Amino acid sequence: MTFVKSENKLRRSRGASSPDMTPFAGVVFLIVCFYAITTQFKGPRIGNAALEELPYHSGSGCLPENNEAVIGLDTDGHYSFSVSGPLFQSITIQKVAAKQSVIFSASQRSKLNQIEYIDVDIRALPAILEEQSNNHLALLIKEHYPLGEEQLLACSMTSKKVIQTLVHKPSYVALLINAETSASKVMHLIELLQNQGINRFNLKLQDGSQQASRH
Repeated sequence: MTFVKSENKLRRSRGASSPDMTPFAGVVFLIVCFYAITTQFKGPRIGNAALEELPYHSGSGCLPENNEAVIGLDTDGHYSFSVSGPLFQSITIQKVAAKQSVIFSASQRSKLNQIEYIDVDIRALPAILEEQSNNHLALLIKEHYPLGEEQLLACSMTSKKVIQTLVHKPSYVALLINAETSASKVMHLIELLQNQGINRFNLKLQDGSQQASRH
């Protein structure tokens, strides 16, 4: 009679046993799942930085687009004033002019909507608008009747009210300063604005070539 030893008996006779792999397989499965969920794969590079290295913000909003009043100051201490938006600027100038008993004709109001900024006394502005074709005469008027501090501040405060009334948004003030303007002139302008309660503004510098195109 032939006896067949069982497999377990053969293993015991050889002195070796096979461990139960079921618990170990479960641990391996959990580790694989953990790394699969939490690992972030390296994204494509943009210039010298990968996507995941760039600043990230979860919100979908953006900075509000507000209108801006720009006050220019050159090396000679001359001022200029403009408002982002021809309508706001035109209304501002007309309101300030009305307080100076200055009335614009229909053709002058049409031209008023096309100018980029003002740098003359508002009382001389009608003559400037009429003599736009005569650059030499317009330049002479600007030299003799520059925009003064009182009208400059009046334009700044009026534009703020106009923008708030029409679009119900706050406006900002920007200082467009020539890089070679003395610090004393800049500080004087800042002091004028602060006396009107304007304590926050953006500072923009321009070089001589930019100034020549604006003044």
